[in-house]
Amino acid sequence: MPDSNTPRSPRPDSDLQWSLDACGVTRSGAAIPALIHPDMYGPSSSGIPGIRAVLIGGLSGRTEDVDATRHVAEQLPQMAREAGVELILSVIPVANPDKVSGDATDDNSPYPSTGYPPEDGFFGDLDNPEVRYLWRWISLSAPDLVVEVEYGESARWHANAAATPVGVAMNAISASPEDSLIAAIGRDKPSGLAPIPGLRLTTSEAETEAELKKLVSVLGTTISRSPARRALEARRDRSPMEIARLLGRTYGKMLDPVIYTQG
Repeated sequence: MPDSNTPRSPRPDSDLQWSLDACGVTRSGAAIPALIHPDMYGPSSSGIPGIRAVLIGGLSGRTEDVDATRHVAEQLPQMAREAGVELILSVIPVANPDKVSGDATDDNSPYPSTGYPPEDGFFGDLDNPEVRYLWRWISLSAPDLVVEVEYGESARWHANAAATPVGVAMNAISASPEDSLIAAIGRDKPSGLAPIPGLRLTTSEAETEAELKKLVSVLGTTISRSPARRALEARRDRSPMEIARLLGRTYGKMLDPVIYTQG
């Protein structure tokens, strides 16, 4: 989590501020920026149970997608507040900063628009570390909803298998391809937890406001605590004895003495 010295970015919906953090590192060593809501990791400061959401854009490395994500980030929090929806929104505005900035060295190398879930290479992957960082950060943050934004001439919604209620309300089609972030995070057990509802919005700037109004109008009735969030909360609520039993099944009840030798 960011500390008190972390630079902050104004939030458009109130006097609260996003904290500027990073959710990963690219193959060139650049940070993948993340704007973190103050209540992302704990109880809502308002005392009202909120909908935790992650907005992500720029997976393709297209500047048009980054701009579309920025427009959503500027409008969605205020729309939710005006509708009485407690939305705890964090944003990954540029998920593929190397390609956006022109630092990509090989246009044919894999990028984080596909390749989910990553099976291995979580420590020092040289080909596509972005996929690993994004997958782990989002799944272990356990939001109630993930929304990917991309630019398109006409508006349409895609929903993953875990987002059926909101997907039906938004007249969304099934998220594809199967190894996209949105499709993959809605099935099985991402990072050992549980599925997360996900939507992908393809939109032009002119249609963004209308599409977000549709989303806000159904959020309160179609989105609740995600299976992943419930799984993480269940882990957090374990007693010391439950944790001890779990560790005992793996490491046993007798620990060999640790001997340090001088080298």
